[in-house]
Amino acid sequence: MKLKRIKEIEKCIRENGTCSLEQLCNVFNVSANTIRRDINELAELGIVKKVYGGVVINDEHMDSDELNLTSNIVYSKDLESIAEKAAALVNDGDIILISSGTTAYRMIHYLKSKKNITIITNNLLIIFEALNYENIHLIAIGGDVLKNTNSIVGYEALNLLKKLNAHKVFLATSGLSVNTGLTNSSSLEAEIKQTMIKVSNQTIILADHSKFDVVSLYTFLDFKDVDVLITDKQPSKSYTECFIKNNVELIVAGENEG
Repeated sequence: MKLKRIKEIEKCIRENGTCSLEQLCNVFNVSANTIRRDINELAELGIVKKVYGGVVINDEHMDSDELNLTSNIVYSKDLESIAEKAAALVNDGDIILISSGTTAYRMIHYLKSKKNITIITNNLLIIFEALNYENIHLIAIGGDVLKNTNSIVGYEALNLLKKLNAHKVFLATSGLSVNTGLTNSSSLEAEIKQTMIKVSNQTIILADHSKFDVVSLYTFLDFKDVDVLITDKQPSKSYTECFIKNNVELIVAGENEG
């Protein structure tokens, strides 16, 4: 439990760049003393730096590729299976929106056999990966860059998104829970995702098992507005009941294969 919380604290700080102690206490529902001990462990590893009243990510600890991709290496096989399932939902001729996220990034490789598809994204890593495939028409969202997530946000990005239409949107999430829905630790990212949802016909969530029972600062989506959720392990009964109640199609990657 402690290790999982520390990993989620690290993820939260990475996505925001900085967090106050009060924010972290509220998000993870633990005491200030507990948060301080967790932060001390991250600081000893050189991942974060303590500042007055809070903590910031230590950009000198890793190079840019490691900073954005290594936090989920533990679940790499799981993420690959989710990404493959997600790509299977894309039809020839589809216009799709893809948000920032390691799993969403992995989708691109599995789209190489699709014909005449358009990808709209606000993520630099996805943009660079999609450039390798001639079958993909790429629309890159412009605006301000959040370096810790390689995502593009802000007024310009929102304005462009509002003018577009898409068949499907594929969204990552910082966490999800039955009571709070789908959450993100960055308000700017949450706003981008909400706009993507509004201009898409179908909303598809990519969430590995580590995201369940995790609550971040901002709720960007309720389960009643989710069409499909793809994960790597069968969730608990409380979630399956929630999905049935809200007409969410659950896809568990790896099931009924082989």
